[in-house]
Amino acid sequence: REAFALERAYPHVAFHEDDLPEAHKRHMRARVPSLQFEDVTPHFGAPDWLPDRSAWRGNDRSVGYKNMCRFYGLRVFGVMRDLGIDAFLRVDDDVFFLDRVDYDPFRYLYESGAVYVYGVAHPEQHEMTAVTLQGWGHAYCETLDRRGDEDCWDVTARSFTEMYFNNFFGTRTDFWATDDVLRFQAEVDASSNIYVFRWGDAPIQSAAVRLFARGHVPLPGVEYAHVSTDNLIVRNQVRCLSCVGAAAYLAAKKAKAGG
Repeated sequence: REAFALERAYPHVAFHEDDLPEAHKRHMRARVPSLQFEDVTPHFGAPDWLPDRSAWRGNDRSVGYKNMCRFYGLRVFGVMRDLGIDAFLRVDDDVFFLDRVDYDPFRYLYESGAVYVYGVAHPEQHEMTAVTLQGWGHAYCETLDRRGDEDCWDVTARSFTEMYFNNFFGTRTDFWATDDVLRFQAEVDASSNIYVFRWGDAPIQSAAVRLFARGHVPLPGVEYAHVSTDNLIVRNQVRCLSCVGAAAYLAAKKAKAGG
């Protein structure tokens, strides 16, 4: 709420698992009265059609991490629709905004005509995902009637060379309820490759947006740190957070502004 010039009191949804203490909820509600809690436990698990784990190749992350990728890559949009939410911003719990912008991101989303807004686009760093999902995505794209749109190699390649960091993004939920997107998500889920090759939620989202969205634009002026990935995002560019340091960055910014 302090990072954006929100024009009204939008609902705030905190996704959590079933072990969040009531005392923590009370403390958070005291700070944000509009906060509502949504237990993701019913949505936060592996499908029952997965192959045996001996077939899994992307084992650099836990099953819990892969459950998270499935939730944010495929399932969060239906949950938000069920909550009656037309558009939302995701802000990860270790995202820290470093400055305030003078606009409402929801107004910006709608007035831009976009269905997806983001802080930064950056190459995918997970090689196994880049290779396997790009090949799968190209083959899937070739099955679509794109009516002379971009070449499938180009559109799928940009899903990885310009992947949207989705620790912070905004979107309209009606886009994710279209037949094309729902079919794409179902095919991704049926492939089991979130678990087999550790496909992440960011490249899955990026591929869906690149393939089907009529508009996707960066949010201007947003500055934030994402701690778990050691990223500092300034002017839609990514830098190494530990190389710069949030405190040092803020001190330099304050000095440049004259105190």
